[in-house]
Amino acid sequence: MSNTANGLLTGVGVIFGVLGTISAVQDLLNEDSSDDKQKVVSSHMQIYAGYFLMLLMAWLLVLACRVWTECEVDYELVLELDPRRLREGLKAMIQFLSMFTLLFGVTVFLNFNTELGGHVMFLYYPVVLIAATLLVLFLPLPVFHHRSRLWFARAHWYLIMVPFYPVTFSDALLGDIYTSLRYAFSDIELLLCVYIEGWEEPERCGSSRSRLMGLLSALPFVWRAIQCLRRWVDTRHVSPHLANWLKYLIAISTVVALSEYRIDGGGVTLCFFISLSVVSTIYSSYWDMVMDFQLGQKQSPHYLRETLAFESEWWYKGAIVLNPILRMTWILFVIFDPSIQHSNIVSFVVALIEVFRRGLWVVFRVESEHCANIAREKAKRDLPSSRGS
Repeated sequence: MSNTANGLLTGVGVIFGVLGTISAVQDLLNEDSSDDKQKVVSSHMQIYAGYFLMLLMAWLLVLACRVWTECEVDYELVLELDPRRLREGLKAMIQFLSMFTLLFGVTVFLNFNTELGGHVMFLYYPVVLIAATLLVLFLPLPVFHHRSRLWFARAHWYLIMVPFYPVTFSDALLGDIYTSLRYAFSDIELLLCVYIEGWEEPERCGSSRSRLMGLLSALPFVWRAIQCLRRWVDTRHVSPHLANWLKYLIAISTVVALSEYRIDGGGVTLCFFISLSVVSTIYSSYWDMVMDFQLGQKQSPHYLRETLAFESEWWYKGAIVLNPILRMTWILFVIFDPSIQHSNIVSFVVALIEVFRRGLWVVFRVESEHCANIAREKAKRDLPSSRGS
């Protein structure tokens, strides 16, 4: 598929998605719409928002690969794509995302702009979207970039089964990316709840009533914490692995505290959430600056890592300043009332900012020196034979 075709699919998908979103917002603001319809539309919008954030994150990863390529950073090595057996690389990623963007946009448009399929279909459009996406990604047939889809499935298998496999750089990178998609993970509970309840009372499935939603939001941090423990078991290096594990343990506690605050809305849980958020923000920001961006390297003339992919050091310094600011969006949860209506909007805004922060972080996280380190580790562990390719 040519770049023109990919661009056309993406553009059409964006247009349909915008038109569908406008119609959904009009339904929510229309006083003539029934309460039942508005509740369904609101729940659908939350599910679509989670899908959109995952799609946006994937596009930002593609953008990062483009930037890495321009800066002579081998993205295939970073993502552990074996060039001997997987030659599709970035082209396959773009084709998948173009198709999913079109699928997403058309589904949202049909859901809110047409009466195709009647009331039953109106309820089940999100299920159709998710089922079609999973079918394309995990179809066990040698068609449509079979090796790329196999790599995708294996990468997630290693993430889910993290205690049983050595953790590579790409595993950690994927885990970090998912920590910025906790909104989408909370949608799993919402999706199951509204369809199990039969849409009779979809408001019962909000974050103000479900602790499971909070636990699912913390799941990506649990994966990363276990990855850190596995790295410590393999290397016996307290620093950085146990220190990194502590960072994710604090993040897990923060997500759980937010869930408790949304449920009881009490002052004690609010103070607990604020305290943990402050500690988590300081710890994570310090880690990003010192460990990831390597700020303060005295042997370097610009006090950053010795080898920079970008010629100007100010790109890195700008990212270092912006990163902790974007980490403080949790303040919005404190400012706004934790009601169901406000919670949905604020949660999406916070999640959207976090996705952009992660996209920025990914671009500057990987340098040519990481490729050299990955190559050395891969050769030492004989990665293709031990983990598959």
